[in-house]
Amino acid sequence: MKKLLLLLVLPFLFTANAFSQKYAEYQDVVYLKNGSIIRGIIIEQIPSQSLKIETAGGSVFVYVIDEIEKIVKEPKFGQESKVSNPNTGLKRGYRGIVDFATVFLPEIGIKLDVINGYQFNPYVSLGFGVGFHWYFGDSGYYHNRQTLLMPLFADLRINFLNKKVSPYMSLGIGYSFDLTAAKPSGMYFAPTCGVRFKFNEKVAMNLGLGFGFQGVKYDYYDYYEYYSYSRTYYEPLLNLTVGVSF
Repeated sequence: MKKLLLLLVLPFLFTANAFSQKYAEYQDVVYLKNGSIIRGIIIEQIPSQSLKIETAGGSVFVYVIDEIEKIVKEPKFGQESKVSNPNTGLKRGYRGIVDFATVFLPEIGIKLDVINGYQFNPYVSLGFGVGFHWYFGDSGYYHNRQTLLMPLFADLRINFLNKKVSPYMSLGIGYSFDLTAAKPSGMYFAPTCGVRFKFNEKVAMNLGLGFGFQGVKYDYYDYYEYYSYSRTYYEPLLNLTVGVSF
């Protein structure tokens, strides 16, 4: 009888042992919405609120549910915890940018640009923006006329390093409208180079030097020949830019 019971129990013991060994080869993996991956053991979980995970190195991290994309089990072998590094660059996702600039050569003016876009990786973002550029008309082609222009443009930004501090380049291309005269103005082209300082995974400050072109159309009347004509001037504009991205 004992031998019969042993024969019946042994298969279950082997199955349980194999299952426990297989289970031990797996670990909890938490994928965060910011792109980070945390591997370890979930030691506490509050449904619809938060969870606490301990990594193989003994570090404990707590995340609210809204930060988590998914939770799975994966093999332990060959896997390492990937925790967000504060010294790396910007994370993938929505990118909002507000740039303020002072124009000092050859015109005098101020610029405000608001851009909505997407950060594809730590290096590249693409967005679309609207600006309000006020030139005081102290010199150059604007002929002492105060001019308020509104450019609509596409904005491409490139960070050269996946670091907390990185040189960057941006390029805005679009078309301007003259709000002062209520008419189309001309093409808009604005490259900028500078340095980006990251505060956290989403927020950064941009300091740059820009050199762009913005067309302004003027109407003239020739009193000798008795006819009127329009001319669009494209003047190079040098500016200093301070911006925030989020």
